[in-house]
Amino acid sequence: MTGEDFGYTGAYVFTNLDAGYLSTDYTMAWVCSGAGLTMSSSREEYAAYIQEYLQTLVLLWSSGGCILLALLLILGDMVALEAGAEKRTYGILQAIGMSKRQMKRVLYRRFLIFGFIGAIGGWLVYGIYLLAESDSLSVETQVYGLRLGGAGASLATGLTAGCIVVLFVLFFMGKRVLWRTELAEKLRSSV
Repeated sequence: MTGEDFGYTGAYVFTNLDAGYLSTDYTMAWVCSGAGLTMSSSREEYAAYIQEYLQTLVLLWSSGGCILLALLLILGDMVALEAGAEKRTYGILQAIGMSKRQMKRVLYRRFLIFGFIGAIGGWLVYGIYLLAESDSLSVETQVYGLRLGGAGASLATGLTAGCIVVLFVLFFMGKRVLWRTELAEKLRSSV
């Protein structure tokens, strides 16, 4: 196309970063040199950007994981302390006729309620974040960006269910002392 009416002087080549150098850069450099065109390649610059973004993602995920682990340990300790404080209460309820099965049912119901409250609270915080960030990016852009990252309704549902299960297991592990302890020991425990 060079030497025609418009007299092109450069070539822009868009390829996948996974494409081999022989299939793109060397071939295009040979074609451009034969046609008298200048060629610039930004492949290394893009590769550096991708590496920088991956390092940032790893940093964010590892930091978030550490924060999540610390929060779960603190929450687990709080649940265990609460279970110790409730020993006497459930001991008195068992002494007046509550069976262990009824106690488990009451506790399971509480665990699920806490899990649902936690999941709903998380979605509310995320919704507030979306509204706060709507000035810089539109909600459609943010949702489209989440879709590009692999997020969708199934992932959101899975994460929500996973959070509910994690909270349920956390409360279950902390409160299981309530139905493993004998009645006499529950009644002897101090408030």
